Amino acid sequence: GTGHGLAEIARAVGPSGKALDFDMSKCAQRGGGDAKLLPYDANSLNGIFTSYILEQFDAPPLPTVLAESKRVLRPGGRIVVIGLSRADEQGQDRDGTYLRRMLTEAGFAIKEAEVRRMWAPIEIVLAVKGSGPAPSYRP
Repeated sequence: GTGHGLAEIARAVGPSGKALDFDMSKCAQRGGGDAKLLPYDANSLNGIFTSYILEQFDAPPLPTVLAESKRVLRPGGRIVVIGLSRADEQGQDRDGTYLRRMLTEAGFAIKEAEVRRMWAPIEIVLAVKGSGPAPSYRP
C-alpha cells in the first residue's frame, strides 16, 4: 500500500518498538502449502495489522494465512483486520460476521468488532491469540 498505516504504527510503538512491513499479497500469489508464508519466527510478534488484503485470498488458502498469522504472534498478541463486509446493493449487511468467523475458526478470540459504511461497508475486527483452544464466538 501507500505506507501511511505503517508510519502511524511506527509512531505508536515509539523508539523502543519496531514496526515491520511485509507485503501479504505475495502470500496470495504463492498460495498455501507447508512452507512458512510469513518470514518471522514463531511467537515473535506482538501484533499484526492487515487492511483490505484478506480479500485477495481464496477460501482454501485463507485458513493457512490466518494460521501463519497465529504462528508468528506471541500468546496474547493482537491482530487487527479491516476488510470489505459482505453487503447487498441496498447496503444491508448479509454477513457482517465473516471476518469474525474466519478469525474465530483460526483460533483467535474476538475482542472488538464493528461494521462501518464508508465507500463500501467494511468490517473492523480486533482479535487476540490465545494459548488454548479456540473460543466459541456468537455475533
